[in-house]
Amino acid sequence: MKAAQARELASSSGYLQHSSNLAKPRARGTVNKQSGQARKPSPKEQPLKYLVVDDDSLVLFSVAAMLENLGHQVVEKDNAADAYALLEHNDTIDLVITDHAMPQMTGAELAEAVHQE
Repeated sequence: MKAAQARELASSSGYLQHSSNLAKPRARGTVNKQSGQARKPSPKEQPLKYLVVDDDSLVLFSVAAMLENLGHQVVEKDNAADAYALLEHNDTIDLVITDHAMPQMTGAELAEAVHQE
């Protein structure tokens, strides 16, 4: 995995941390402004491949379900060490969403490890 490849991390612990390096998604307009309903990306819009990391299974399930409902692909991991191992051998992840407070390895430690690659 190369640092030049965009793998940015946000927190799913109730707030998103601002990152000046956070890549803007390629799939835009996935919510109908009038109805507020989610819609699948058009053929011109590329769905993203997300890695969602959270030790709370309810949060993990909810975030993954929301992203899948918007037409994106989701890989789920319940700890940062497994997520990091996946990222070491997988260069198809577009965006990582991670919890911050997890045992053994926090979301911040995961972000630091990914950026050091």
